[in-house]
Amino acid sequence: MGLTWKDLILKHFGQKLRNKVEEFRLNILAVDVGLKPGYLFDFGVQNLHTISIFLKDLNLYNLIGNQLMAVKADMDYLIVNNLCLCEVYDNKGDHYRFVDVSPRLTAPREITLTELESCAWRDDLFNIIDSMKGCKNENVFEIPPMKLLNMTSLFGILLGYPIVYWYETDGVDSGNCLCMEQLHHYKVVGNTDQGFRHVIYSFSAPSCLSDMKDHVEKWFENMKNGKMWSSCLREIYFEINTVTLPVVTL
Repeated sequence: MGLTWKDLILKHFGQKLRNKVEEFRLNILAVDVGLKPGYLFDFGVQNLHTISIFLKDLNLYNLIGNQLMAVKADMDYLIVNNLCLCEVYDNKGDHYRFVDVSPRLTAPREITLTELESCAWRDDLFNIIDSMKGCKNENVFEIPPMKLLNMTSLFGILLGYPIVYWYETDGVDSGNCLCMEQLHHYKVVGNTDQGFRHVIYSFSAPSCLSDMKDHVEKWFENMKNGKMWSSCLREIYFEINTVTLPVVTL
């Protein structure tokens, strides 16, 4: 008899996840089926090796269908579907919208595709994606230090957010211009046949950029119609709230 999801999760990550087995399982399945390119660990992980062996065991017991990648970025760890990431990034003009939230601005503004092509941090991003494309047969990747691309932007891309924040940085976190700015907070939620409610995506976009809302709604409709979610969820739906916060941490 093969090992179950619960067996493998507790074996590799310990009892700290005993109450989060279903949430963790659904996050990984969402990456495996291409519902999102990556998942960021929100609990302590010690090293890439642990994640790598865990992913190999999931393949061994036929619990996932694709070879997923264990990724380290600075002090954080992710699980990434490399093929999905490359496909999404190759169609970045349709998938992503980039928003400049640098603290020098009085309000957030969209970075157009034309501007994006000339951004200095574009080289950092291209180098990372190209390096990951070259690791299709590997299940471990460590992202090298970046000069200009901040971690907020990198995580937005790796996690597949349709809205990616960027801000100027000189190596020190100097904040952003989102404080007291009205934001749309979006959630993509799925329900399982057993009634478990799972948040697949959670991100925000400035309300003042009206085109962002249209883009996000189209992105969700494409996801819903694509039916990739149907192998692990009974349904998916969209939630939108409006928030204004005195401090926004990215």
